[in-house]
Amino acid sequence: MADGVDASDADLLAQLGALLADVAEQLDSPANDRINAMARRLMQPLRIAVVGRTNAGKSTLVNALIGARVAPTRATECTRVVTWYQYGANQARVIRRDGAAVPIYTGPQGELPDELGVPVDEIDRLEVSLSYAPLRRVIVIDTPGLSGDDGLADQTERLLASGEIDVMVFVLGEIVHADEAKIINDFYAKNRGAFDFPNAMGILSRADQYGDGDDPWPLAVATATRHAADLAAGLAGVLPVMGKIAETAETGAFDESQADSIRTLAGIDEADLEMALMWAGAFEAIDALPPGAARVLLDRLDLFGIRMLTETADAGTSAAAMHGKLRSVSGIASLWRRLNVLYARPAAVLKATRTLAELDRSLTAAAISKPQRQAVRQRIQQLRDHPAMHTLAELRCLAALYSGRCTLPDSHTMQTALSLWEETEPAARLGAPADTSREHLAGMAMDASRWWRAYANTSSNALVRQLADTAHWSTYQLSTELRARS
Repeated sequence: MADGVDASDADLLAQLGALLADVAEQLDSPANDRINAMARRLMQPLRIAVVGRTNAGKSTLVNALIGARVAPTRATECTRVVTWYQYGANQARVIRRDGAAVPIYTGPQGELPDELGVPVDEIDRLEVSLSYAPLRRVIVIDTPGLSGDDGLADQTERLLASGEIDVMVFVLGEIVHADEAKIINDFYAKNRGAFDFPNAMGILSRADQYGDGDDPWPLAVATATRHAADLAAGLAGVLPVMGKIAETAETGAFDESQADSIRTLAGIDEADLEMALMWAGAFEAIDALPPGAARVLLDRLDLFGIRMLTETADAGTSAAAMHGKLRSVSGIASLWRRLNVLYARPAAVLKATRTLAELDRSLTAAAISKPQRQAVRQRIQQLRDHPAMHTLAELRCLAALYSGRCTLPDSHTMQTALSLWEETEPAARLGAPADTSREHLAGMAMDASRWWRAYANTSSNALVRQLADTAHWSTYQLSTELRARS
């Protein structure tokens, strides 16, 4: 799967755009308007909704994803409305239910206000534009908590049922509640007709709070693996993320001032520091730091992040090195990679697949003749057979591997499959050195295609056979592409 919109994806979108234009010309309003709306959405960024229970850590995770501490993490009017974060000049506005837009004023760092100036029951959504590069490819949508009162959960459930969302990121806790499982399964059921693989993934956003030992990560990974298996029908895997640490690392909230505090803490008596790190109240009372500095560290890192940095820091450790450490342990890089591999990178195929399904459904009631309807459906099938659509089969396999629904017998075969579908460069996809010639790579891809075909023919497991058959066609396509460019 190539990064961005490659030639095959561009051809798919161009053909689909032409089909939509042709169909729109044959219809009167409002059917014509619906087709034009499909065409407009086809060119927009992928929409990712972050969903979960109240106080699950959604807004903290959203801040990490949008690169700014903008989404409120305490109870305000903003947490009571659906909020869309998209790329553009820094500004915010309320979209009322009647369609009117009302600008709102943000803080010096882009922070949203506690009050919006419009009654919550009159608001459809809040739109926030930020000049953050990843938002060129995705729109991140923060949602009210599912366990909220006053009908707040209804807003989120209506959004998920509306068909406006391309991908759901569900923030989970240590226990999966029955209502959470139902929402996940309902979302999959609604979208299965288009994708036939889960266009949703799960997140444990407070991985730093698992267990009582020094390293919470192993327990968080074990919990994520268990949730992934339990929810494999509706989620393409579950990843642990240290939400607050990720937010701090991604938003630039850790600076030289906090680094100074860490260096100071690293130099005090080890027993005194250990006592201070027992609980937040004890840490705030520490007298080695300037007034207020301990509170800032807790706000940015929590106790685990402070402990982790002080254990590895000394008087010469730079703020940049500490920032790198925070990002490496937070899990945010793995989350972005997973979102990119499963959803952002193949966005053209995902949006085309959804649009074809919507167009097919709309033809049932369309005021056109039977021959016209048949001709359109024939073109729909031709697009579903487009070479770019093989990506869907690859995504189904990746989702099965990420969730644990499908397992391969050894780590080498597993990594071979993951590299084939996660990487973008031909050499990396085939596990070859970067300087391998294109001609040699083409031969390697053909050998891999034969190997995967034999693997499919000898496996007794239906899911493994399906995965191997998909890998066979992926490597065959790759060999064909490499030979064509040689």
